[in-house]
Amino acid sequence: MKNKKQVFFLLPTVALVWGLIIYKVINGASSDHTAYKPVNKVAASTHPVVSTDEPYTLVLDYDDPFGKVSKPRAKKSVQPKAKPVKKKVVKAETPEIDLSKFIYQGMVQNASSKQKIALVLVNDQMKMVKKGDLIDEECKVVEIRKDAIQIKLNKDTFTIKSL
Repeated sequence: MKNKKQVFFLLPTVALVWGLIIYKVINGASSDHTAYKPVNKVAASTHPVVSTDEPYTLVLDYDDPFGKVSKPRAKKSVQPKAKPVKKKVVKAETPEIDLSKFIYQGMVQNASSKQKIALVLVNDQMKMVKKGDLIDEECKVVEIRKDAIQIKLNKDTFTIKSL
């Protein structure tokens, strides 16, 4: 060891510092004495002196501290209510929907992910679709079951059963 003098000096110093820390912790943990001195309470006078000669006024013409500009509220004028007008609802005729172009062939289900895939014949073309997929431009798959499939076409829901 090159610096034996430093080691002989540092070891007792470290032991002394740790000894002081342990002493302070143990001494502070004991509840034998109070660490704080009691505060002297000043007795307040029972009759406060209030001068009623001057009127008090509040000056409230300062800017909004939050940056919002508040406008004074104006009184709303009350107008008589008009009678509600009933509108006639004319429903547009829905065109005939040809469901014969959709033929449900069956369902395939993944064993691990439980995802269902439907096999649908559309205009003699086989399509594999999942729930939420579009079969045609406006035809969406809503639900897939073993024996049937539900599709949504022009806000109407239809069930197509397998053959």
